[in-house]
Amino acid sequence: MSKIVQLASVALSAIALTVAAFGGTTPIATASSITIPDLTGQNAKIAEDKLESLGLTNVTLASANPKYTMVLAPENWKVVSIEPTPGTAVSSNDDVILK
Repeated sequence: MSKIVQLASVALSAIALTVAAFGGTTPIATASSITIPDLTGQNAKIAEDKLESLGLTNVTLASANPKYTMVLAPENWKVVSIEPTPGTAVSSNDDVILK
């Protein structure tokens, strides 16, 4: 067996073991991931600014009340929930919704 084939075999084995160890579905936080903070109860504008200052680029404001379809003045709203949930690691371009 050539040296290149041996190295490739070792690399593939390491990848297979990593996937098996994590079940192939568990996300692994990387150095570039951002952990969603718990902003529940905070002013929506301040919460939006905080998420953007962390490097998140797709922050959306939505009403938790189905009676209202949009948030026109975030400074008049309080955050009641966050998607994904606080503590979740996301990439900077993942969608984050403040309700």
